[in-house]
Amino acid sequence: MLQEQMLGALLLRTGHAVDDHLVAFFEVVASQLALVIGLTRSFEQLERMSRSERERAEVLASVIDAVGQPLVMVGTDGTPTLTNPAGEDSALFERLRAVGESAPQTFLRSDLTTPYVSTDLPTNRALRGESVTEEEVVVRHGDESAWMSVTARPIRGRAGEIRGAVAIARDVTEVKRMQSRQAASDRLATVGILAAGVAHEINNPLTCVMAELEMAIEDLPAGGRVVERLRAAHDAAARVQTIVKDLRTLSRKETESRHQVSMARVLETAGRMAAPQVRPCATFSLDLQHVPPVLANEPRLVQVFLNLIVNAAQAIGPGDPRQQRIVVRCRREDGEVIAEVSDSGPGMTPEIRARLFTPFFTTKPAGVGTGLGLSISQRIVTAAGGILECESSPGVGTTFRVRLPARVAIEKVESSADEPKPVLLVIEDDPLAWQLMRRALGETYELTQAPTAADALLLIGNTAVDYETILCATEHAIDLLPLLRQNFPHLEASVLLVGKPLPGDPVERPRLSKPHTGLALTAFVEDHRRHRELLKRGGALDRVPASR
Repeated sequence: MLQEQMLGALLLRTGHAVDDHLVAFFEVVASQLALVIGLTRSFEQLERMSRSERERAEVLASVIDAVGQPLVMVGTDGTPTLTNPAGEDSALFERLRAVGESAPQTFLRSDLTTPYVSTDLPTNRALRGESVTEEEVVVRHGDESAWMSVTARPIRGRAGEIRGAVAIARDVTEVKRMQSRQAASDRLATVGILAAGVAHEINNPLTCVMAELEMAIEDLPAGGRVVERLRAAHDAAARVQTIVKDLRTLSRKETESRHQVSMARVLETAGRMAAPQVRPCATFSLDLQHVPPVLANEPRLVQVFLNLIVNAAQAIGPGDPRQQRIVVRCRREDGEVIAEVSDSGPGMTPEIRARLFTPFFTTKPAGVGTGLGLSISQRIVTAAGGILECESSPGVGTTFRVRLPARVAIEKVESSADEPKPVLLVIEDDPLAWQLMRRALGETYELTQAPTAADALLLIGNTAVDYETILCATEHAIDLLPLLRQNFPHLEASVLLVGKPLPGDPVERPRLSKPHTGLALTAFVEDHRRHRELLKRGGALDRVPASR
């Protein structure tokens, strides 16, 4: 027996009587055997318990390893005692290993300026019995920063004593970057709305200023000092006109309709807009051959080349501009228009080139690039039926190449000299704008003014005049077009817009942007009159002339 528990029996078979000495001997043997059996059973029980504990530990370790987010257990001194594979690769827990001396330098609160005191870190607060849930911690790791959402809990023993802490972190860096990009996009949209509004207010008076200067120059004898001063004033106004157009190109919300676009004009606009970024970095040059137009959305195409030129300048970086170059070329090749942006920068490795068009991939420092520019550019070029390519080698430089299908220009047909003056209805309530139209078009066309859409409808209904062209300010077209569709549907195609794009217009309607000159207005109306003449004569046209 062992501890009053029967373990078995010891039997002795003998042919003679057993004396007391022999009984005492076997009692000693039995007790020793009981001790051995008891120890054996205890060892077996301990082995079973140990095996069970090992199995439980292995399962727990597998679960911890399977957690895809960084997980760490720390001892009572805050030093990590267990980390899963995700945690081994985490900057957060690499820094936790030296938490005492490095916390003030490597851990920041979500405001990005306030450093953590070591005792306030989530794991150390958990060691004091506090539960921490989804607290955002900014981790400095070399020159980079990562955002972690940390949850921490104390580890308690059977008696409730704290024996350590466990923390799990979720990397929310990309979420924060997306939020930052969205905020920047919202700010840019707001700036764009303001810029478009300012541009709209400038357009009308600027148009009149330029028209009056043109007419004054024509009325004065050539070569005088006054004429030269007027030309200088006109050039300055033209510069303002260019700035306004550039501003509207990227600020206003354009429809995704495509027009015949001059590649030279696109590249010149993009180069002009990128000039402030290019000047400190490189010498910029344009090599533009005569090429056919392409079918594309002009503002989006400007966006593509603006991005490529700015990227080239950023790749080179500030320095001596005379030592570096950015060259923009265009040429025609086998039915394609090819435009290239080349730089003498450091170039790229094949590994970087392979990821260039991946959204959010960038080699630029934080705050300089979003990693979206090239992927957006590729999408714009692809939508226009083209291809965006890249050639680059380390130490050689980089060339981005855009290939777009060439479009055949529309043939112009001269009208007969003895034709009567075409009748043109102008819907415009601005006296200065009407005066410009009358001066620019009065010698060629018979003009009739209607201040509003309702007035225009009365004129059309009460006269026998066939208005083959209706020149309408965009703000009046909103009211005019529904009235024409209802009462005179055959005239809707005669409407030409002057001003900003017409919201929600399903028709790709010809439009002349403001500000414009008298010559531009005349050319705009003439282009579309000749286009209609071609249609009347059975000319083959696949589209109307592009808006200006």
